[in-house]
Amino acid sequence: MFVVIALFCVFSYGALHHVHRDCAHDYLMDKLKHEDETLVAELRQFHAIAQDAIANRHHLRMENDLLRIPIVWHVLHDGPDTNLTREAILRDMDFLNEWFSASNRYYSRRSSFFLDSIAVNEDIKIQFQLATIDLEGNPFGGIDYVFTDIAKECDENNAYFTSEGGRDIWNTAEYYNVYTCQLENNILGFSYLPGSRTHPRDGTVVDHRTVGDNFYSGSTLAHESGHWLGLPHTFTESCEDDDGIADTPNTDLPAFEYIDFRAPCPPFSEEGAYERCGNVVMVQNVMEYNFEECVSYMSKGQADVMRFFLTFPQSYRSTLPSSPALDEPECQPNCNGRSCGADGCGGSCGSCPNGQACNTNGNCQCVPNCNGRNCGSDGCGGSCGTCPNGQTCNNQNECQCVPNCNGRNCGADGCGGTCGTCPNGNVCSSSGNCVCQPDCAGKECGSNGCGGSCGTCMIGEECNNSGVCECVPNCNGRSCGSDGCGGTCGTC
Repeated sequence: MFVVIALFCVFSYGALHHVHRDCAHDYLMDKLKHEDETLVAELRQFHAIAQDAIANRHHLRMENDLLRIPIVWHVLHDGPDTNLTREAILRDMDFLNEWFSASNRYYSRRSSFFLDSIAVNEDIKIQFQLATIDLEGNPFGGIDYVFTDIAKECDENNAYFTSEGGRDIWNTAEYYNVYTCQLENNILGFSYLPGSRTHPRDGTVVDHRTVGDNFYSGSTLAHESGHWLGLPHTFTESCEDDDGIADTPNTDLPAFEYIDFRAPCPPFSEEGAYERCGNVVMVQNVMEYNFEECVSYMSKGQADVMRFFLTFPQSYRSTLPSSPALDEPECQPNCNGRSCGADGCGGSCGSCPNGQACNTNGNCQCVPNCNGRNCGSDGCGGSCGTCPNGQTCNNQNECQCVPNCNGRNCGADGCGGTCGTCPNGNVCSSSGNCVCQPDCAGKECGSNGCGGSCGTCMIGEECNNSGVCECVPNCNGRSCGSDGCGGTCGTC
């Protein structure tokens, strides 16, 4: 359940920097109740609404636009001992963004036991940037240095108030206010959960000694920023209570109370490792209290919660990603599901091979090519056309006539050519075959050259070699008189 409203984290500087965090939550909760009972009630009600909305919005991680948050650092200092260089703050900003992109120092040590529940960059996608303008809209470097007498004794009563030696909180709809100073009672930091309205302490305070420190690697600010974005601790006071996040197992104690700091970070090679309340505990979660070297990751459910509070319209944090204090967003190339075309940032997702073109979805697809073609393949599995009967598609993808001489030995082949020529005396028939051409020109008898006859001669005539009938003289038994052909058989 979401019941922690403000959270203090305690630390000790050991020789080996084996650190754990501890929270005085009950004290601050009681204090806030006395100061603003209505606010506490509203926060609880709002977080109940948030739990229900998150449970029914499984698409939250799919809405994966990068969410940017402008930070103004209020450095409360009294000189070199408590001051911070810009370099140290920039280093802590880098650490913080590593935590919120799943690339932090010990992320590689994450347990394989919870691999399906551990958030990756695509789940979180939250980025912190130094604010670029101040409250008046003037150019600003993101760091507000405040020389003050409370630098070594700041707490929730003075850090947020100029009148008490701190700095009044900047517009929380446009800035994430982070204060640094030396906290009393060895406290590491504290922060407040988000709601539907803000309040004068709606920011985070961290001890200046954790900022830019390579040992902490941003884990302190990451933990407190988790609270500021709606994350409770993963442990509660009993096994029956939980943090309201489905993928963080219930546990009744912070990890450092049952893990020896000399023990190695749990590999979870066995299911029973670090078990409480009948669960294997997520002791490496950034919202746990564990020794620094074992703090490794956030869960996917926690990522959903944080993104919810940055996008849900009724959340007071939802205006931050569009704050005027952000610089122009760095273009994020997007080639998801794309192999070609523009990446949205002036670059390219790739180019297509010859014969392919990039479609509107950013994928290469075959381009049909029928230039100079009227048949055959278009190169993409389709066709440039079909040829009419009597034609076929040649190697140049052009329809061409197919000569047809089947059963023919002469005459046209149907394509402007010939099936052959006939020898002299023959002609080509309509069926494409050579046939003999009878020749009786100047002839009245005899052969027509094709096995037929040009005619027959009358009795008394015979056909000569020229195919002409001529009279045959007849003097048989005659010695004189007419031979029947205009001649004579003799004279007496």
